[in-house]
Amino acid sequence: MNTILEALWNGNIKPYFDYDAGNDEIKELKSYLNRHGQDLEQLLDKEQKLVFDKLLVCGEEYIYLSKVLAFEEGFVLAVKLMVAALHDR
Repeated sequence: MNTILEALWNGNIKPYFDYDAGNDEIKELKSYLNRHGQDLEQLLDKEQKLVFDKLLVCGEEYIYLSKVLAFEEGFVLAVKLMVAALHDR
């Protein structure tokens, strides 16, 4: 039987990917982003679409890195809280 730490270590848990799974507000925003992106793409010529695609790729990478950083900072904070709680015993 695996512990949650083993599952996290082995990559079976990816909290920085699934953080929005149950959040209706984020799902709604994603829907708006997709719809407006598709509407905009229909108005662009070929050269503008290339620039727009590059913008989307950069935005996706930025969001991914932000998720990872937020997870790392949250994990560090949790460890600090745990150490403080154990130290005060």
